[in-house]
Amino acid sequence: MLKGLYCLELYNSKLQTIKVGKKYKISFSEGDYFYIGPALNGINSRVLRHLRNDKKLFWHIDYLTLNTSFKYF
Repeated sequence: MLKGLYCLELYNSKLQTIKVGKKYKISFSEGDYFYIGPALNGINSRVLRHLRNDKKLFWHIDYLTLNTSFKYF
């Protein structure tokens, strides 16, 4: 099992305000975004979780990866 840090590159295709978490709405400009996170229980399983559409919204990045304007590479 590979452990460590990983980086997701996302591209937002339009200016928009997104509800992130239970309390916050954040404006996102069009452009590139990067998310760096720890994967102490395995990088593969962590990245695969980000790619799934049927996940519980737990981390703030989940709100972006489920938004259709954000594409990830």
